[in-house]
Amino acid sequence: MFFISFSFLLAARVTDLFSQMANRMLSFFQDCPSTLVGVISDVLLRFRLQNYKKEMRVANISH
Repeated sequence: MFFISFSFLLAARVTDLFSQMANRMLSFFQDCPSTLVGVISDVLLRFRLQNYKKEMRVANISH
């Protein structure tokens, strides 16, 4: 009897762990596109800022 109840508790715990892991994976994949968009926009913004700084240096030198 003890073994059967222990088995049910263990099975419930394993199922709970798998459920938590699945929820975390799902939330990661739901957040992934927004994170990717944020990284890409950050990289583009930095690139544009560097180009702007270069243009300002060239403008200051040519004056």
